[in-house]
Amino acid sequence: MKIRSLFSLAPLAILFALLSATSLRAEPVVLTEDILKRYMAIYPSYMRTILELDGTSKMKEGAAKEAKVTELIEKRNALLTANGWEDFSEYMEVDARVVRAMTPLGILEKLKNAPEPDRKKAEDTVAAQLQDYTPEEIALVKKNLVGLTKMRRDALAGR
Repeated sequence: MKIRSLFSLAPLAILFALLSATSLRAEPVVLTEDILKRYMAIYPSYMRTILELDGTSKMKEGAAKEAKVTELIEKRNALLTANGWEDFSEYMEVDARVVRAMTPLGILEKLKNAPEPDRKKAEDTVAAQLQDYTPEEIALVKKNLVGLTKMRRDALAGR
């Protein structure tokens, strides 16, 4: 039985990114300007490949499907290593860390003009959610929030 044929790969990749709350490495990833630039530089190409992999779930089982899946996984891995990523899990760990910071910071941004009690409650909640981030990481994601949001939205829409 082929697991790839049972599950859609893009949602699994996204789910892995969202649920990866703990580091897969001996040293957890710390977001830096360099890491975020590398992440953003390949995200659109990476997601195109992931969406292509997802499309293979509609293919008839057989050698052609297996060959296409293998080709796309190799393409994904080549893209990652050509852009300085150790492996798929390193990239996914960074993706998870970026998304986990983007979500509460995006909500906070939407509430910046809310009444003081609501805004203060949101700020306290976000601070608790981001307690495992350094102030530098939070500032970095805040600074790039608009670009990250647009990049992810466009890539997921296939643009």
